[in-house]
Amino acid sequence: MFTSFYSTSRPARLFTAILPLVALLSFNAVAQEQAEPENASSPLAKVRNTDLKARFVDIDGDDLDDYALEGALMINPKLKFRYELRYWETDATGQQRSGLDSARAKGIYFPGEGSWNDMPYRLAVGLEAKVHFDNQDRGIGQDAHTLIPFAGVAVTVRPGTIVIPLVQHESEIDGVDVSVTSLRLLAIQKLPNRYWLKLDAIASADWENDNDLPASAELQFGRQFTPAFGVYAEALTGIGGYKSYDWGFGLGLRFNY
Repeated sequence: MFTSFYSTSRPARLFTAILPLVALLSFNAVAQEQAEPENASSPLAKVRNTDLKARFVDIDGDDLDDYALEGALMINPKLKFRYELRYWETDATGQQRSGLDSARAKGIYFPGEGSWNDMPYRLAVGLEAKVHFDNQDRGIGQDAHTLIPFAGVAVTVRPGTIVIPLVQHESEIDGVDVSVTSLRLLAIQKLPNRYWLKLDAIASADWENDNDLPASAELQFGRQFTPAFGVYAEALTGIGGYKSYDWGFGLGLRFNY
């Protein structure tokens, strides 16, 4: 079965994987209109959502297919919970292997929000826990469990345009040594007819790998067809040495509730 599946092209495999999900959209066609939510592509948005994502990337000539379930819940107006589960398929070991990569849980606290020079802002601090499954022999994940404290602010620099600088540091709590400090800058632009555009740029200092400076940039273009359902496409590129990937693309389905 898997041999037949991998004999097809990546787009064909993606279509096969998401076809049952697309069939579910008919149940959203008669959803009642409601107030348009904040864009869930912002990590600091106060939303409840679930995303189903597929990314296909190249790492030094090796293929990696990354399937993810991501979502968020608002515990109360000050506290947000995010979750993530990732499943990989890769030929990094010389043969096609698959397995769970990681599970993540993130708590985000909003200590305050207001307006500065007529620009609304929202402050956030949080902590993420990342657990990797024992699949390193398949070329999947890393042999470490880590904690990632972070802080950031979302600023609406003009109506429809949000800029979010974030800083975070990842370190191991079990497994191989990990010490990575990252600066992340997101910009989300609202477009007509419920379209949006997002740029997500990350630059890191990897203190355990000769102070290497890997970086990446991701461009996301999407549309919210109804307040409850949207889709998006992504283009990915890695920058510098010891990067997570060279290039890639992705597709996602979003469900707000």
